[in-house]
Parts: sequence; C-alpha cells; structure tokens
Amino acid sequence: MVQQLSLHSVIDDDSFELLILTISKLSGRSPVIFANLNHVAVPNPKYDIEKVNAKNQLVEQTRIRIIEDIPIAKLNSNQISYKICGKLKGDDLPIDMKYLQSVPHNSSGDARPWCLNLRDIPYAGKDRKVCMQAMLESVISSTGGAKSSIYSFLGELGYVPEYQFIEIGTMFYMEDGLVFKIFKVWDLDNENDKTTLITKGGFLVKVYVNVAKSTDIEAINNGTANLLNIKRELKEYIDLTVPDRKCMDSRIGHLNDF
Repeated sequence: MVQQLSLHSVIDDDSFELLILTISKLSGRSPVIFANLNHVAVPNPKYDIEKVNAKNQLVEQTRIRIIEDIPIAKLNSNQISYKICGKLKGDDLPIDMKYLQSVPHNSSGDARPWCLNLRDIPYAGKDRKVCMQAMLESVISSTGGAKSSIYSFLGELGYVPEYQFIEIGTMFYMEDGLVFKIFKVWDLDNENDKTTLITKGGFLVKVYVNVAKSTDIEAINNGTANLLNIKRELKEYIDLTVPDRKCMDSRIGHLNDF
C-alpha cells in the first residue's frame, strides 16, 4: 500500500502565470499539461453488504475512483500548451460532450486504460507537518465480455457510479519524486449535457510524493523534508498546508459528521 505525502493550497486565476514561471525556475523543468476524466463509484445499494468481517470488526464502505486520461488532442484549441489552462475560466470546456459521454462505454481495442484508485482517510494527528494517506492503485487495461465497459466492470465489483468530474491543469515532475500540480475541476452532468466549473476564480495546488512502503521510515522522512523545503521556498507566495482530513475521507456517510 503506497503512502502519499502531500501539501495543498489554492491560487487565484491572475496568479497562474507567475506560479508556472516560479516553479519552472525552481525545478528547472517545463510544465506538462494534463486532463483526465474521473468517475467516483459507491457500493450498489441493492446489495446487503455486511458491516463487520469474520473477526467481528467494523468494515466501513468506501468510494472508489476510476480515472482515464483525456488525450490533449481532444482539447479543441489552437494553443495546446499550459497557457490554455489559464484561459479556462467558465463552465464550458473545449471538449466534445459526446466524447466525454462515450468514454465509460468504450470497449474497443483503442480504448485507453483506466486507473482504479482507493484511498484511506489521512492519518490523524494535530501536529502533522504533511498529509499522509494510504492509497491503492491498479491499472485496468481492458474489460471482458460482449458488452464490456468500465460501467460493467464496476457492476461486477458491486459498485455503481455516483458522480463524475474532469480535471485539467499542469504538473511538474520535480527532483526527489515530487509532483507539483496546478489544476481546475469541472463537474460533469451527463443527464443535462453540461459541465460546471467547481473551482471558479482560481486553481487547486497539490504537491505530493509517493512512498512505496509505509515501513520505509527513511523514505517517508526524506519525502517530508522535500515537501517542507518547497513549502519554505514558496512561503512568501503561497501557503502550502495540510487540509482537514475529513475533506479527504472516502468513507460512505462520513459527511454526516460535519
């Protein structure tokens, strides 16, 4: 189980270009544009799922997330570079809605692989310097059957889609395994054929590093030190912090705790 160490922040739209230039100089790397389609699924309510395991221990149901990259060529723009991210400020996206709706049902040989992602609630602790969250990921290269699709795959797992969203932004692959992401999020409403910008007026910022084993204390300490170092480098510009762990909780029904 991978341990993801991370820090988070936000910037306004007007700060995007300056942050890109800052991280480019800080890392010595060029920004990489990315776009992905995300489906969040929950256990099928038709099934009566036991709440305890064989040892009579409580088992909480969690959401799962499946992610597919959207080819950059699908962005209907004359300028396919990181600059396009700074221009996406409205609800409408430069991506064909029919394409977005067809992706989960695509079972052809040229279908792109999906990433299945499950996350635990971040570790507790008032004095934690970085967010630490256990994560499992697996690549789904294809689904079987005559009518195969990612929806049928989820159904076989006992899950049904809950909501969909799109991320578009830029990332930097920095030294020591750090990844610096600057991105926006749109809600995807297939029933009404529309997208809605969730992060109006700004961008989400996430800096993270993945550690292969939770028992690798040296790697965790190094990752933490590298995150705190970039936090210090940017302290006069953006405040990289540890978010409320409840906001990163994928358990079903946890929002009732607020």
